[in-house]
Parts: sequence; structure tokens; C-alpha cells
Amino acid sequence: MKDNVELLAKSIKKKDKMKSQSKKKWSERVEAEEKRKDDKQKKRNANIKKKKNEKKEHKLNKLAKKGKFIV
Repeated sequence: MKDNVELLAKSIKKKDKMKSQSKKKWSERVEAEEKRKDDKQKKRNANIKKKKNEKKEHKLNKLAKKGKFIV
């Protein structure tokens, strides 16, 4: 078996194919992870911006209610 060239070539080809499939799956995984990370960061920034605006509005409304600021 070990000296059969056809079987050796076939096993090498199979090994290379498995390697390329594994590499492809890994690259897809890395891309998906990057996308998920970017989406989370965008959502976080949006939430921080929203919270900041809400605080600002609340403060202005509070000042307007006291008569120190005209809206």
C-alpha cells in the first residue's frame, strides 16, 4: 500500500482538499466574528449617543421648568 503511487497521490489530494475546506471555514468564521464585533460596537455607540441626548433634554426641560432657560 505505501508504495502504491495512485493511492498516495489520492490521499495527498484528499488531505489538501480537507485543508483548503478548513481554511475556507476559518476565514468565514473570522469574517463573521468581525461583522458581529462591528455591529455590537455600532449599537453601543448609538446607545451611548441616545443616553447622552436624553440626559441633555432632561436637563434643559428641568431648567425650563424652573424658568432659567427658555426652550
